[in-house]
Amino acid sequence: MYSYMIGKVTLQESVYITLEVNNIGYKIYVANPYSYMIDEEVKVYQKELTKMKNYMMIFLGVVAFISIIIIIFYKYISITKSIVRTMP
Repeated sequence: MYSYMIGKVTLQESVYITLEVNNIGYKIYVANPYSYMIDEEVKVYQKELTKMKNYMMIFLGVVAFISIIIIIFYKYISITKSIVRTMP
């Protein structure tokens, strides 16, 4: 992950700017893209968004937990059915 980039603003859209650094255009999402001027040399700091990663890890943990519960439930049901069949 990059901490910041220095380059020229080549495009403004409603939620991002395109920053050209060494002939490579990077799409960078910013709060107010219209505060940057086209063809202006700027230094843009970036922050890694970890909130979505945290939500994804929680979601995967919940899915794994539910899967384990379902497996245990089906094992219990199959054992119960086999006991009921063997009873006279």
